[in-house]
Amino acid sequence: MKIKWFFDPQLDRNQANISLHPSQRHLVSRFEQTLQEEPILEVIEPQTHRKKYLPVTKILAIEAMDHLSKVYPLHEEVVYAKGRLKDFAYLADVGLVRINNTTIINLNEIESFQTERNACLSVYTTQKQVFRVSRHYVKMIRQQFLDGQKGGN
Repeated sequence: MKIKWFFDPQLDRNQANISLHPSQRHLVSRFEQTLQEEPILEVIEPQTHRKKYLPVTKILAIEAMDHLSKVYPLHEEVVYAKGRLKDFAYLADVGLVRINNTTIINLNEIESFQTERNACLSVYTTQKQVFRVSRHYVKMIRQQFLDGQKGGN
């Protein structure tokens, strides 16, 4: 099958148009399934240096290091991912957002938050960990958290 890509600036960012010949109708469900699969992140186990794939919904936080980033999975040991935090900006679409200069956190794992001194915010996760949100990110995090709470009820 030959694939041609066309880019249309008038389309919404979350929209893609796919044109098929009617005889290829059986491929529609396979395409839908593939496109809606859960995004994954390639990570490296620190003990064995083996690569594995971790679904992004299973990530609690990502912390900056030098050329690697430390990934904290929900129920596993810490692993590493190649890249800096700015390389993971695309994960904001699935709920992993930056909360300060060194940390990205999974908004779906936030249990509550509390205002601290100096306009900082403390975020408490379902894993009973506390993260500090810098002033720069407070408004965005609070709004996204409250929007998620309204949508979940």
